[in-house]
Amino acid sequence: MRLSSSDSSASRSERQKQSADKGYRLSGRKVLLLVVVAAVGGGLLALSDLPGYLKANLLLVRHPEVASAIWLENDLDELHLEVKFKHLQKIEAARSKAMQRNRLIASDEDFVPAKISIEGKKAYCKIRLKGDLADHWAGRKWSFRVEIKKKGLVMGMSRFSLQDPVTRNHTNEWLFLENLRKEGLVAPRYKFINLTLNGKPMGTYAMEESFSKELIEHNRRREGVVVTFDDHHFWNMHWNVSWPSYWRTASVETRNDSRVEESPLLRHQMVTASNLLRGLQTRKLSGEEVFEPERLGKFLALTHLWGAEHSLSYADINFYFDPITGKLEPIGREGEPNPNIKVSHCYFSEGEMDDTWLNQALRSPRLAQAYVKYLERYTRPEYLAEVSKSLSDEEQHLRNLLIKDLFMEDKHAIWKSSAILLEQDTWDSLKQRAREIRLGLEDKHIALAYARPAKTASGIDCEVIIRNALTQPIEIIGFELDKQSWAAKDTISMPLRDNAVISPTGDNVVVPLRKFADDHPSGDHAFLLEGAMRDMSSAIQGNSPESTLFALVRILGLEGSPARLPVSTDHIRFEAGLLPFLSQKSDPVSIHPFLRKKGKAYVIPSGDHNVTEDLVIPHGHDLLINAGVTLRFASEATLISEGTIRAVGTPEAPITLTAWDSSWGGVLVNNAPGRSEWYHVHVNKTAGVGIELHSKGIDRAGWTLTGGVTFYYSPASFVHCVFEQSNTEDALNVISSDFSILGCSFNDLSSDAFDGDFVTGIIRDSVFEKIEGDAIDLSGSNVTIESVEVREVVDKAISAGENTRIELKKIRIEDIGFGIASKDLSEVRIDEAQIKGARIAALAAYQKKENFGPAKISAKNVVVSASKKIHLVQLGSVVKIDGRVLDATPLDVNALYAE
Repeated sequence: MRLSSSDSSASRSERQKQSADKGYRLSGRKVLLLVVVAAVGGGLLALSDLPGYLKANLLLVRHPEVASAIWLENDLDELHLEVKFKHLQKIEAARSKAMQRNRLIASDEDFVPAKISIEGKKAYCKIRLKGDLADHWAGRKWSFRVEIKKKGLVMGMSRFSLQDPVTRNHTNEWLFLENLRKEGLVAPRYKFINLTLNGKPMGTYAMEESFSKELIEHNRRREGVVVTFDDHHFWNMHWNVSWPSYWRTASVETRNDSRVEESPLLRHQMVTASNLLRGLQTRKLSGEEVFEPERLGKFLALTHLWGAEHSLSYADINFYFDPITGKLEPIGREGEPNPNIKVSHCYFSEGEMDDTWLNQALRSPRLAQAYVKYLERYTRPEYLAEVSKSLSDEEQHLRNLLIKDLFMEDKHAIWKSSAILLEQDTWDSLKQRAREIRLGLEDKHIALAYARPAKTASGIDCEVIIRNALTQPIEIIGFELDKQSWAAKDTISMPLRDNAVISPTGDNVVVPLRKFADDHPSGDHAFLLEGAMRDMSSAIQGNSPESTLFALVRILGLEGSPARLPVSTDHIRFEAGLLPFLSQKSDPVSIHPFLRKKGKAYVIPSGDHNVTEDLVIPHGHDLLINAGVTLRFASEATLISEGTIRAVGTPEAPITLTAWDSSWGGVLVNNAPGRSEWYHVHVNKTAGVGIELHSKGIDRAGWTLTGGVTFYYSPASFVHCVFEQSNTEDALNVISSDFSILGCSFNDLSSDAFDGDFVTGIIRDSVFEKIEGDAIDLSGSNVTIESVEVREVVDKAISAGENTRIELKKIRIEDIGFGIASKDLSEVRIDEAQIKGARIAALAAYQKKENFGPAKISAKNVVVSASKKIHLVQLGSVVKIDGRVLDATPLDVNALYAE
């Protein structure tokens, strides 16, 4: 691509438009000409000396799918870049260097200023050449990294790449990322646009979002750092460095580090996130201690299904640090889904090197279980049909536009793209890949099982040896012989029971994978079946089918009935040492003597109990707190549960969660499988987790909770509960969950009372008073609020933001900053409200965040008194009272919040 200078911007802009229009018309004539000659093209194609350009285009136009794409209207967004000639020369010089070394080594010094526009709206930006390898800049379409200046956004993004769609396998990347988003995983925005550079139509480009605050927020996550492994040795493979050690010796880097350095909170999170990966590198932390199991499991299953393993390379993988859980979550990008049908390597045991970060992570049974569970679900025919139904029409439209864009390109571009665009059947390939995956999951011969006599204190018993035949972990449920049965976890003898890996459900024994031939038989597991020798001789000899001993086994993560493997005999005894398993965390009872274990639940009996350190309820267990319990927490202590908490107090014997001194950390319930229920629970003196957010909060190395009580992906009901004397940003914070607040009281709070993010639920018959922040703050939610009183609130009584829907009925509000505020595409409906003493405005509607829009309030039966203003409405937003639209005025939101 040769770039030349041009005249003044005004005349240049007009010529750009004319050139673009002429270019598209001319392209249409050429396409029509090719269609006409296609009938005789077959004879021409036989000529060996036919120019490659013409031959490639004739082959293209003769393809049966091309006809539908020829006259298709190009409805993609038009993006325009304006770059001065001297700056284009700098980009071209960078490309020349890259061509010489066959690799682009980019830096911030390569950026040049530019202007970018869409639909007539311009923004200042800086751009540079991007892409490590030549597919990004060897042809006519060069790839660019774009960063918008002055906190501007283009299509909601501040940082993104523009690149030839073939670099990501055309629509395959789009499908992969859309599927990730469908399952609630973090993925960048990825779309196709028409690019014009200095008036010259460049054709269709892929627009791929880069790491930024907007990427995280668009995926409905709290702001947090993004970390990755340094890829220096990936590109510098010297003779004195071992390739298998690269990921373990790579330093941890932070994306968008300039923004991180500006924030004490993000800097703290950066240290914690980096040390999580370092813990994985040194094997001091298990996969489930570093990563959120469910989200990593979903991500790996979809990556496997789409053949998007490029994103798993240590040089390409990126992780978002979730400040709520203190764990990492993968970000899907650069998957470059493989159009081939063949199933990729085994994630548990194979990869780009002998032992990858993923191999290490999947040694955690909980991660392995989540991955296989979702792999089985996502490869079901009904799931594939659902994905195809939701995406196939749009994908076909985009594919046709990419085919149309291919016309009149050079032969290299056509040959490079035609296989994916014209010969690949995406959905058929996906179905065949899913079938291949299921063949591996459904094979019943997953283990070698044999039995032999063994001497024990009670005499001669039956010892059963199980050897994993797969390169992924399996679980042993137990054994059956006639009408007898034994549970594996009760009979395991090697390794010792305390050293055995138990499944996340706590019921079965996990046998880890055996990767290499030399690993066998050191990974064998042995089980002693007492009382089985009476029938064992006939079972070993196989003389009686009815007396055959069976092992019940299953791939870890699969659900349903296990396979029944016949146990054969082995006359050669082999003594193997114990495998070094990671130590299990102590049982909560050993740390907190007041706890009682009852089945899958821990129970706290009535009484006054001191909690000296974190009270952690492990995965797969619930917590029951009896009436009359008072828990006094040490200043650094918290209550954490991955199961439901049922706290059943009474008016006469309430439950109290408080500090034994001035403050304590608070409560986190995360990913609980059922609904927690709190009755007559009094919570006070919470200081929060995270010293950057809370003046009196506890320092937990970047683990951050805005709530004194936080429910995260965990439904909950609060009935007649009291939240008071909290020094946290939110006294109660519910996130991505369903909830109900009935008859509760919030008072004497240093900031917000209730904060709901992406929630559904109801608030009824409750009182909020003496609140230093907002009484009720909702974002991305759908909530009904009825018969609620709000008094003495510094900021807003009720705040709706980020596309929230609220139904308000019978509300009394007094002595507040704002009464009811609707922001950023939110809509509030009010039926019967009394608002008195609003220091700023009783009703307010405005747009606060640029990537949202105006807001609405529709009210009837509203009485406003003793307030500075009845309404404050920004132009574009709407407030109606009894059907009458109130006046809107220009509003400086920044100045409003500065007050």
